Amino acid sequence: MTGPENGASPARGRRRRREPPPLPRHPYRDSALLHGALAVVIVVVTVLTGGKPLTGVLVALAYFALATAWSWMRFSQRIRDAARTDDGADPGADT
Repeated sequence: MTGPENGASPARGRRRRREPPPLPRHPYRDSALLHGALAVVIVVVTVLTGGKPLTGVLVALAYFALATAWSWMRFSQRIRDAARTDDGADPGADT
């Protein structure tokens, strides 16, 4: 049984819209460094587990390129949305 009769808050089931976390000071550099470090981990794990180093490097390069491009695209989208909101435009409008 839920609701006010058992002392539960009536707003408990409602979901609040979370604000996105603030942008880092250097989002592009930070994401490139993170994905570069993870690419190195891919190569190291490949070599330690007996895989071919060339395969590990190729997979790591593909990972780095795709993940960094995705991160940069999302950051630029967030920066554009923030600028649009600061200008007073409707952030939910599709333009």
